[in-house]
Amino acid sequence: MKDIGIFDLKYDEEFKQKFRNFCDEILDTAYLTNHVFVKRFENEFAKFSGSKFSLATTSGTTSLEAALRAVDVRGKEVILPTNTFIATAAAIINAGGIPKIIDVEPEYYSLCPENLKSSLTKEVAAVITVHIAGHISPTILELQKTCLEFGIPLIEDCAHAHGAKLNGQGAGNFGAFGCFSHFTTKVMTTGEGGSLICNEQDLYEKVLSIRQFGKDESNSILHTREGSNFKVTEFQAALGILELERINQRINKRRELALRYQENLKDSEWSCLTDNDFMLSSYYKQVIIPPTKFKRADIEKTLNEKGISLTGGVYNIPLHKQPTLKKFIQQNKYKVSDTFSKAHICPPCYPELKLKDIDRICAELIGMK
Repeated sequence: MKDIGIFDLKYDEEFKQKFRNFCDEILDTAYLTNHVFVKRFENEFAKFSGSKFSLATTSGTTSLEAALRAVDVRGKEVILPTNTFIATAAAIINAGGIPKIIDVEPEYYSLCPENLKSSLTKEVAAVITVHIAGHISPTILELQKTCLEFGIPLIEDCAHAHGAKLNGQGAGNFGAFGCFSHFTTKVMTTGEGGSLICNEQDLYEKVLSIRQFGKDESNSILHTREGSNFKVTEFQAALGILELERINQRINKRRELALRYQENLKDSEWSCLTDNDFMLSSYYKQVIIPPTKFKRADIEKTLNEKGISLTGGVYNIPLHKQPTLKKFIQQNKYKVSDTFSKAHICPPCYPELKLKDIDRICAELIGMK
């Protein structure tokens, strides 16, 4: 029986030929970076995400950094959830800010609105929320309200959430900026890369400048703000354009696989993280809470013996347990994340899988003793 790995990515011959043709066009122009394919990709990603503006960047991390630089967090605090990848905190530090790490809510494991309110001070310059596993938690509406009330920009880390919606509104459109990762394993990919979206002209102009060393758009040798080189190549953009042609089909496949997990496990002791009636997740991951009698290491060992690999958790080591961030933690204030980090698994849920693969995984889970 074929092994089920943590990830796979396949392109058909039509896709590959289109990409080759794009590469030929790029090589014939001699413009290899930040040219017509990048602009086309940005326009098409903005249309896909439902935003006015889109900017292609080198990664989800640099998308966050550019957004944070645009709202000027240098020397100030930025609130973020402990339940996220370390890149979220790294972006704050790279932008000159100070991470203020708080706990999450217990339903979709995103930033907790109550913890946000109790953590706000005059030193807070921005708030980052993270859409875990492709779900936009309904609590974002409370975060949005609080940030508007206090005049603090809300930034969405949408690394998992391409195409996700809440009440019909797309990920990245609830705050000042939405920041996406196009890493190889993500919902769509440009190999490496990211995108930043926004709906305000002045914010767009700021990040456009920040992406190219703070350059003044009216004078290419004048630099008016801090910035860096976050530009992407034409080849990455060409891949992104083709990925956008198939993204809805692939998201629908992820949802089909996630629904199969949920149907197979609904009468068992294994609990799946699911959408409510107002949500539409991209299901970058299908999060499953095992019965308390099982430890994750034992589950992983049992599945590995059957040729099945677990994907990375979201997250097994939250930020407050990362050694490099120890000076930013608030002791004994991470109860939800501490529990969740030890008590969830993420089995494979990528579009190359078949329904029979999900059936096999679920049968192994249910059959565990």
